[in-house]
Amino acid sequence: MHHIFDSSSTDQSESFIDCICTLPNMEHLDLSCNHHPLISIPESASCLQKLVLEKCDHIARLPECVAKMDYQCLFGLVPGFSVTADDNKCYTNLGLLVHVNPDRLAISKLENVKSPEEARSVKLIEKHRIEDLSLSWFDPQAKRCVDDMELLRELMPPTALQKFLISGYISASFPDWLMSIGNYLPNILQMEMYNMPNCKSFPPLAQLPPNLRVLTLKRMESLEEWNTTLSIGEDELMFRKLEKVNIHYCPRLRIKPHLPRAASWSIHECDNVLISWAEGVSRNVASSSSVAIEFSKVPLHRWRLLHHLPAISYLCIACCSDLTGSPEISWALRSLKSLRLKYLAQSELSGWVGELSSLLQLVITQCKNLEELPDSMRQLKQLQSLTLDTCCSLRQLPLWLGELTSLKKLIIWKCSAITTLPNSIQQLTNLQELEIHGCPNLEQWCEAEENKTKLAHIEQKAASHRCSPLRWPLLRTKIRK
Repeated sequence: MHHIFDSSSTDQSESFIDCICTLPNMEHLDLSCNHHPLISIPESASCLQKLVLEKCDHIARLPECVAKMDYQCLFGLVPGFSVTADDNKCYTNLGLLVHVNPDRLAISKLENVKSPEEARSVKLIEKHRIEDLSLSWFDPQAKRCVDDMELLRELMPPTALQKFLISGYISASFPDWLMSIGNYLPNILQMEMYNMPNCKSFPPLAQLPPNLRVLTLKRMESLEEWNTTLSIGEDELMFRKLEKVNIHYCPRLRIKPHLPRAASWSIHECDNVLISWAEGVSRNVASSSSVAIEFSKVPLHRWRLLHHLPAISYLCIACCSDLTGSPEISWALRSLKSLRLKYLAQSELSGWVGELSSLLQLVITQCKNLEELPDSMRQLKQLQSLTLDTCCSLRQLPLWLGELTSLKKLIIWKCSAITTLPNSIQQLTNLQELEIHGCPNLEQWCEAEENKTKLAHIEQKAASHRCSPLRWPLLRTKIRK
């Protein structure tokens, strides 16, 4: 029953719903998209097997018996809850959450809350079923009746919480409970802080939840420092469960005095995180296996962060303007097994790529200006897999390709300027798989009878300009020997 109450009075609306709910065979009532004057629901609705309240934005009161309905019966209230209020009212619909206790809850548009008392009345800390909580402010320009920090102070989550997200927060500081979050919320596994342009503080490493596995900081433009000092008697191993750290678009941020241990790092447009380290290798090196760096404006040889991550096995570099290396960088990447280069504007790669003596896999994708592979790559004697994807200016593969005798897999996708394979491909006796897609001239070359003998030693050969790379495993067309 959509839009049926738009012209009715509040009392008439509630009486009508009450009559509907008491019908002997009534099980399912959908009140979606009914706005003013539908501001309350009668107790009789609790007898329904299904009640849908999607986009009933002006409901301000729910009987306790309705609010406590099983969440397979009550739809539209949670997990996604949007705070709404008329401008002439001194309260919002936040009170609807007083009696609910779901396992997931996402409260958005918190800028509409009228008073701290409204938030306090929800008693969020007592909702012990909540394991996944999101608190979001939507409009940073909206006039607020309650300061964000004051409001967040009243929205302290329950101790059972495992996933926690805050976004759109515009205060400069956090309340005390969040700055000591590890003491109050020890069970958190994932924590994300997003879109906080004015925030200048973040809990020190020692105050983070001890079981934290994934930490994400995004668009915190004013955040200048993350203190990773541990207190006397604390061991960094207490944070050994930290698996992934994502730091995106935090241009001022510096991490001091040392990197926390994390298996994986993702750093986007955070040049201070890359360069604000002392020369040489710190005694407090972090053990990380995977690093992804995007949108850096400083040269690669200044990425001192890599000196503090000596055990990297996977590195992804994307949208970075200067990949000029150095002997120190080559040494820092001496254990690298897999390298992915994406969305680079350079016409040639730096020679340090060929100095990665442990490299097993190399993927070069969306490097549309790349004209040739550097000669230094002929030193990659351990390389087993080479992928070239959407390198539109790459016209040929070098003759020295045959020197990569450990190569087992060669993939060429959407490199339309490549028309032939070098004769030295016959020297790649370990090559087991050749995949070519979106390269019509090269595919034609492979199909020619005089060239099939050059590829006869390869067990799996596939070519199709119609298949996308992602779909290829399902749509493989083998070239007959």
